Amino acid sequence: MPRLTAAKVKSITKSGMHGDGNGLYLNVTKTGSRSWVQRIVIGGRRRELGLGGYPATGLADARALAHANKSLVTAGRDPVAERRRTNVPTFREAAKRVFEANLPRWRNGKHTKSWWQTLERHAFPTLGDMRVDHIQRSDVLAVLEPIWGIRQETARRVRQRIRSILRWCEAHDYCSGNAAGDALDCALPTMRKV
Repeated sequence: MPRLTAAKVKSITKSGMHGDGNGLYLNVTKTGSRSWVQRIVIGGRRRELGLGGYPATGLADARALAHANKSLVTAGRDPVAERRRTNVPTFREAAKRVFEANLPRWRNGKHTKSWWQTLERHAFPTLGDMRVDHIQRSDVLAVLEPIWGIRQETARRVRQRIRSILRWCEAHDYCSGNAAGDALDCALPTMRKV
């Protein structure tokens, strides 16, 4: 049974979690900002899902969002993963995030510059604007095959960089497999030893 009303939500000023029932709470911070939080068990783990700030998200909207999340969990799905899938980045966006994450630990300026330039030159024309969950092995092969036999070291590095970006995407549930993974070994000829 819901405990909050629209008038009560508007008048709450005390900081803390104010329950509406069924796992829905209005979170009021010490600074006075208010947002909706849903506590729910997903796959045996208790999670807190943000449902939006108040007043942009009203009480009725928060209840509807909470009900939708509960329905997904009842159907055996994960609302957090579903939300991530709707925000799937393009390859270029994912590459930028991986690049920025690694930047503080890279000490060699030449390597840092080369990392981005090889992607810009070889990978972005084909993969740059594609959502990472749409990238297939054939797309990665389209990047690698033109340079595989001619510029072996560059081709190897481009493949490693594509693979690490797609591995990052896989870890964040943006895609289900790595299109630049081991399966490509059979599609590309063995590089000759230099």
